[in-house]
Amino acid sequence: MKNLNAKRGLVSTFLIAVFVLCIISGVALMNAPSGRAARLSGWTFMGLHRENLKAIHDMTGILMALVVMLHLVLNWRWYAGEVRCLLRRSIA
Repeated sequence: MKNLNAKRGLVSTFLIAVFVLCIISGVALMNAPSGRAARLSGWTFMGLHRENLKAIHDMTGILMALVVMLHLVLNWRWYAGEVRCLLRRSIA
């Protein structure tokens, strides 16, 4: 049980870190000029060009989806118990 809790903590911490990176890159891309304008003006965000930010955003999005699936697997019993509890309340 102790090992499972350590895994849950590690996965949750990693999920938060990936989420924050994805949000930061997404906000930067949302506020970035269009592709051509960014290239011509030499626009960067924290030293990263638009193409690099897009690659980071795409990779962190994919990684986040995979880590969410792992998080669901590790916490499946808890989620299933919560759903059962909610269903019992709505039926009663």
